Amino acid sequence: MESDLIADLSNVEFRTIATGKLRRYFSLDNFTDLFKVVKGIGQSYKILKTEAPKLIFSKGGFVSLPVVIAGRLLKIPIIIHESDSSPGLTTKLTAPWASEIWYSDGDLRTYFTKFKKAKLMQMPVLVRRNILQGDKETAKELTGFKGKKPVLLIIGGSLGAEVINQNIDKALPKLLINFDIIHVCGKGKLRKAQKGYKTYEYVTDVLHHFYALADIILGRAGATSLAEWSFLGKPVILVPLAQTKSRGEQLMNAAKYLQKNTGIILTEDELSPAKLTSAVAKMAAQTTDPVINNLDKLDELALSYVQMLCYYLNQICPN
Repeated sequence: MESDLIADLSNVEFRTIATGKLRRYFSLDNFTDLFKVVKGIGQSYKILKTEAPKLIFSKGGFVSLPVVIAGRLLKIPIIIHESDSSPGLTTKLTAPWASEIWYSDGDLRTYFTKFKKAKLMQMPVLVRRNILQGDKETAKELTGFKGKKPVLLIIGGSLGAEVINQNIDKALPKLLINFDIIHVCGKGKLRKAQKGYKTYEYVTDVLHHFYALADIILGRAGATSLAEWSFLGKPVILVPLAQTKSRGEQLMNAAKYLQKNTGIILTEDELSPAKLTSAVAKMAAQTTDPVINNLDKLDELALSYVQMLCYYLNQICPN
């Protein structure tokens, strides 16, 4: 899936490595995945040795771990960026080796100060410019919607969120009375479309058009999604990944998001078709401030990333 996302970027090379998931609970997969990580370190070492990059930029996902370890062995400078409201396990493991640690949540600075070798800097999550350049009429053509009802956009992530999908299945008859619905179900989880209900496994190129058409957004509380939605200025219904399935970062992300944005949180434990339907109705009644000059803000954010990376590269490679 990742290779599909960058297929149109001719100047970006895509490489795959073996890696394993770092789980916080007992599982036999923890033992087999350890060997995958070791294999991934070897693969990363060969790639980095051949390509000789001047810098490694890590976003902290589990696929980053073998790359950062290999980079450490080759003494390649490392910048880590933590997007969530709490540091992930990969970030915790690799932070001692970082030259710089960037974090989006200012409250994380206190945690990262113990890594004395790293320079600390608060940098918001980088957001795609085109999310604000969608076209409602294009979205109507894609979905067949006539614009007579408000639109609910449901996004469960690239792999989907089955707990959301199943509750939508049950709530659908009532929801369709008052709403048109775009449902991004996840790979292998596609639902049958019907009048007023358009489904997709995953969307990339047309997502910005769906954003333009949507009146309400329902989804998880990953840091990147929340960053995008904050620029859209639309009411959201957040169903964070449960504490039992994660370190609780999405619950923290969601709580902080609602301090400045319009929305409601439904935990997985309390999620039901009735509560979901009620939350959608409640958000439909909300009014939000119009988005003003957010394209300029996105441009400023992108420029700050470019400037910081160029500055750092000039520091380590002055020639």
